[in-house]
Amino acid sequence: MEFRNIILIGFSSLLLSSCASGPAQFTYDNCYGYDSRSAECIQTVFKKNKNKINTVYKNKLTQSPELRGKILFNIHLDNRGKVAAVIIKNNEIKSKALVVELVKVIKTFNFFEGNEYSFHYPLDLMDYDAAKDGSVIEEIQ
Repeated sequence: MEFRNIILIGFSSLLLSSCASGPAQFTYDNCYGYDSRSAECIQTVFKKNKNKINTVYKNKLTQSPELRGKILFNIHLDNRGKVAAVIIKNNEIKSKALVVELVKVIKTFNFFEGNEYSFHYPLDLMDYDAAKDGSVIEEIQ
């Protein structure tokens, strides 16, 4: 099967209870000494790990090319920045195996030290052709 370009979409609004404004060009290194639970730092960690998510998604697409949809995760971080829990709040994906693999991957993410923190993070998984209809909210670079 020939792979098409895969787009992993993270909503620009993270549904966080509080959002801090940060530097215009935000990078992973900016989160050291910054508000480590800010929307920018959380989004930065997801951007840093997007290839892991894309790999899982591409592997599942070989078995089920029609896989696409949105998943809303509730993610709880401990004070060391480790993912303590991932709970599925909403799921449109018709593959339990894909969702289980995504949860496993997210649990490997290393966030920054800070207070224990829970937040919602939505992912919208679709293939490149499906994204051409203008439904893309934000492509993660």
